[in-house]
Amino acid sequence: MKKTVNLISIIAVVLLGLAACEGGSEEPETIRSVAVSMAAPVNGGTPSTTASGTGNFTVGAVSWSPTDNPFQGGKVYTAAVTLTANSGYTFTGLNSATVNGQSATVSNNTGRTVQLSYAFTETDIEIGNPTVKLYLDGSETPLMEGGSTNITAGTGTYSVSTDSALYAYWYLNGNVVSRGNSITLQKRIPGIYLVTAESLTSITIDMYNVYGNGWSDGLRINVNGVNIATNIKVNSGYTNTYTFSVAGGDVVQLYWGGYSSSWSERYSFIVYYTDSPPIPAFTASNQGPTAWSGSNALIYRLQGSSISNNALLGSFTVPNAGKNTGTHIFVVE
Repeated sequence: MKKTVNLISIIAVVLLGLAACEGGSEEPETIRSVAVSMAAPVNGGTPSTTASGTGNFTVGAVSWSPTDNPFQGGKVYTAAVTLTANSGYTFTGLNSATVNGQSATVSNNTGRTVQLSYAFTETDIEIGNPTVKLYLDGSETPLMEGGSTNITAGTGTYSVSTDSALYAYWYLNGNVVSRGNSITLQKRIPGIYLVTAESLTSITIDMYNVYGNGWSDGLRINVNGVNIATNIKVNSGYTNTYTFSVAGGDVVQLYWGGYSSSWSERYSFIVYYTDSPPIPAFTASNQGPTAWSGSNALIYRLQGSSISNNALLGSFTVPNAGKNTGTHIFVVE
């Protein structure tokens, strides 16, 4: 009887062992994809440490890099979160992971746990209320003193008032970002802006027709790739002059307009800085029959030259005058 009992016990132990082995060999089910949602970073907002997801896993706390609290403007923030697979499931074989519908980076996949990370787009920055004032030589008399504009989205245009002899440059962190008496600021461009007003440089074109019956066509003036004047010519008679203003660094190009006919052998012209006229002067004695020759001419073409329609007649870059008449600094954070 004792032997029978022992035999039954042995059989029971063996059967239990076999059952345990069969249960231990069951493979966990693979989680092929995961989708997690969380609050995106917003300038001035508090970083959220919670995230949600639907599936056979749990979602851990969210960590942020950099660790600003609150979020700052103009920064890229990366969120990281660890997922833990439920019992009987594994992340081994995971092939798709998203955060807020966007592809996420997968790392540290142990099967049991996996880490997702996602870099959100740069947070917006509000320019705030900069007031632009331009002072002459550090004096207390502003060229313009006008209110302020609060920019919460989009762009804002700021202007300075100058007299006709001044030209404004706008610098961002040392680099020219705009030229002229206004600038449009994008809300994602923080930094230190410097407005500098400089003296304009005056350019004069002397034109001549040897027969005294005007030009049938005219010149085209291009500054920094933009046409600022067209069909500049001797309208009637022998001579005409045209004067325009440029600033230091401007690239000036002069074209034969080619509006109705080619350059005539009767025409001639000379271009020079108004305060530095050509030597000798461009006069009736050398404008036509007697060819002009001298100094201070930026561009010139004389009677008899052959020029086709729309031809580039010459170009030059205006030197920086160095006549800084006033500056203003404002900071966009």
